[in-house]
Order: sequence, then C-alpha cells, then structure tokens
Amino acid sequence: MSPAFWWKPLRVLLSAFFFGLMKTVASAYSVIPLLATSDIPSDIYKMIPFIATLNVLAFSSKSSQAPKAVAIPYDKGSR
Repeated sequence: MSPAFWWKPLRVLLSAFFFGLMKTVASAYSVIPLLATSDIPSDIYKMIPFIATLNVLAFSSKSSQAPKAVAIPYDKGSR
C-alpha cells in the first residue's frame, strides 16, 4: 500500500481510540482504586488525555510525511 494510505486514516483512527481511552480513564479515575486513593487533584486527571495525545503525536510525527498534493490547490480542469 502506498504511504498516502497510511498517512491519515489509520493514524487518525488509532489516535482517536487512544484519546478516547485516556478520556475514559480521566473520567473514571474515582472508580479505579489505585487512582482514587492518590492525592492528585481531579484537574490533573482531566488534562491527561490532552497531554498524552500531544506526547504521542510529537514522537510519532517525526516519521510521518504529508501527501504530495498537500499545498496544491484542486483544479478540476487539470485532471
């Protein structure tokens, strides 16, 4: 498969699942015994999905490449 196929759909899907998992952990921290007994404020748990997603994107974006036509305007007549 071409690199353009892997550029958006798969990574976007995996990123969305990862963000959803982190959001679920942040929302349900009071039910998880290990997290409920810690002295970490609830605001920190609410920031976890965003911080984790930014970290994953920062480390995974080094090897990604944009599609070749990312900056070329679409012109229906040129095709």
